[in-house]
Amino acid sequence: MDASRVLRKPVAVLGGGACGQAFAADFTLAGHKVRLYELPEFAPTTLKEVLITHEIEFGGAQDNCKWFRRAGLAKVDVVTTEISEALKGAGLVIVAIPAKGHEPFFERMIPYLEDGQIVSIFPDNFGSLMLRNMMRGNGCTSDIIVGGWSSMPYVVRAMGVGKLDCMIRARELIGDTLPSRDGDTFLRVLKEIPAFDGTMAIKRGDTIIGVDLS
Repeated sequence: MDASRVLRKPVAVLGGGACGQAFAADFTLAGHKVRLYELPEFAPTTLKEVLITHEIEFGGAQDNCKWFRRAGLAKVDVVTTEISEALKGAGLVIVAIPAKGHEPFFERMIPYLEDGQIVSIFPDNFGSLMLRNMMRGNGCTSDIIVGGWSSMPYVVRAMGVGKLDCMIRARELIGDTLPSRDGDTFLRVLKEIPAFDGTMAIKRGDTIIGVDLS
């Protein structure tokens, strides 16, 4: 799989909380086309006016060992409560939600997954296992890569509507895929994302279960 080709396509970020907004803003400020999706029942609370303005102010010290910082006002291409709008034609799908939200998000995702997509779950928390199981149960045969990470790459909090204070960019994350044979491709693509720009030591887990237990 060509990493540059995947990342030339729009990026779908699923989850409207502080970390989801951080991913959307960071990708946007780095020049990517981004679709930010939130469940319709939560969007009026988590996104509020961002649903209309599409604007997210990404700031904070962003402490890291490389003195790297990317900040500014991001104008996200698409902010939506329609999962099909977020996923259609996307290359990379970032799932940035707590584990308790995996099932309702995956239920909505599965009918719209497309061949060639890479789904990256932050943090995994057994999400890769759940997604693969739900895909099988729903008869979904989309040829995708599914993987996850030991944590979020950001320590971030919402300071107001569309205003984020990113205090820290994480120093190290462990990731892998289900099945593990996709792990090399997954890490080759993901190492290029803005969240990891020059600040992150990325390590391959023994298995996705090892990542989850870490």
